[in-house]
Amino acid sequence: MINTPQAQQQGGSPLGSGTCSPLRFTAADSEAANKAWKATCGPHSIAAACALTLDQVRVALDGYKGWMSPTQITATLRKLERPFNLVANLKTTDLCEGISRIQWEGPWLNPGVPARVAYFHTHYVAHFHGMVLCTACLSAQWIPVDEWRRHHLTVEPVSPFHVTHHWSLVNKEITD
Repeated sequence: MINTPQAQQQGGSPLGSGTCSPLRFTAADSEAANKAWKATCGPHSIAAACALTLDQVRVALDGYKGWMSPTQITATLRKLERPFNLVANLKTTDLCEGISRIQWEGPWLNPGVPARVAYFHTHYVAHFHGMVLCTACLSAQWIPVDEWRRHHLTVEPVSPFHVTHHWSLVNKEITD
């Protein structure tokens, strides 16, 4: 339903043309990549944001262990030669255009809790013009941001979140 050409027109592309770029992977591709090399939200978000296949992202993942830190997202975008702007240390509930790192809020953020514990409660999504690619909802489909928010408000336990990092992709044709 959401992945129809008509629905794709409602979204946005990584380069700002006003339409979502069609995903270059299917749900079957996503499942196969997850089984073969633990493709999680990081590689999926990069693939969606850059209009790449999951295999194209995989070759750019150095030392991938089934999860990605902000440093690894940055390194992968550089290896893929995708220009970007990075804003870190955010604390907003608004998704940003591009790739957003979500931090779920909870006791793991309390003073005295080791910082690495919070990493177990993070997630990456791609977001363009009101459409989101989120592997926690659908692994290979853009969905409206309002639907994405409703999904996360109904998952138990309900946990607020904030965006900590944002990578906005830069259109080479415009900046060159």
